[in-house]
Amino acid sequence: MVVVSTRCRPFTDFGGMEKWSIALCNALSLKDEVCFITGEGIFLIKNRKNEKIKSYLSSNSISSILKVNYQTYKIIKKNKVQSFHIFGHVGIAALYLLKSSIFKSRFYGLGYECVFNEDKSVLKKIKNYVHRFLMRLTISKVDISYVLERARIPQIAKFFVLPINKVRSIENFIDNKNIASVPNFKVGEKKIVLSIGRDCDAKRRKNLIQDWEELYKNDKDYCLKIISKNLDQNLLKQINKIENIEYLDNISDKELEQIRTQSAFDVSYSNQKNPLLVSLESISYGCIPVIDEKSDTSYFNKSNSVFLKDLDNLTYEISSEIFNNCYEKIKERSLQTFEDKIISENF
Repeated sequence: MVVVSTRCRPFTDFGGMEKWSIALCNALSLKDEVCFITGEGIFLIKNRKNEKIKSYLSSNSISSILKVNYQTYKIIKKNKVQSFHIFGHVGIAALYLLKSSIFKSRFYGLGYECVFNEDKSVLKKIKNYVHRFLMRLTISKVDISYVLERARIPQIAKFFVLPINKVRSIENFIDNKNIASVPNFKVGEKKIVLSIGRDCDAKRRKNLIQDWEELYKNDKDYCLKIISKNLDQNLLKQINKIENIEYLDNISDKELEQIRTQSAFDVSYSNQKNPLLVSLESISYGCIPVIDEKSDTSYFNKSNSVFLKDLDNLTYEISSEIFNNCYEKIKERSLQTFEDKIISENF
């Protein structure tokens, strides 16, 4: 048996970790039965087909982490586990108490936000310290830790004092077999800008909304669509006062695909250097990436993205050149390549 544990709710929420964890399970399920322990229940997956065997609710992140830790411990205690795959802090109990029952273990820190976040507020510093401490507990017990970009390997190995061969990379992928080769943007049409995914500190949505108010508040030529399941209540109150911001929290995958094909831009204010999975997906449907001038990203630059303040000055020629540079970078990031890498690394 293979066990995959995450605090997120992959079958009901939108976001990179949700999509990533499902893709991982589907790939592993081609070779072995997968027990997928999540913040919304436990699923058995075989040959990509899943069956829900237990349901429960988690009121917040801490509750979800504790619940998934407990459920993971119970499952592994009853089974010999071929490989154990962990997102976040949900594997600590099993790693420390049942290590002999686990043949191989893998940790996916994805963006490692707590390592690279340089927020100077006291509360954020404390929060980052706690996350780093818990992450060290996990990483010290697993066989391999994964990052999203190869350039991150030396940084993560140095930060957690790991041999370089215990850190590997698996790039984000595109789950879209019909990748758009031209942008959706058209001069003179309403500019729809997307912000997709779980609300968290790393996404810096508060900063995004502040900039939107300054630049485009109630401008009928612009619309910001925030698609998330857990938008901060204070932000929700704020955007309810702005006519050209929509909040969507209950749409299907098909509806999300349609929205992407009708949108010109995808905005990310993330403080991660890695490109967000949800942003790469939006690009594959024809959206031009928009970033914050203050974002420190090694992936997006002036040749393949635009700043939010520059949307008014965008011509079709410039947008086409920018989008073509994006297309060249994402067309090799297929889901099949991702699955092949997962299988070769684990079987």
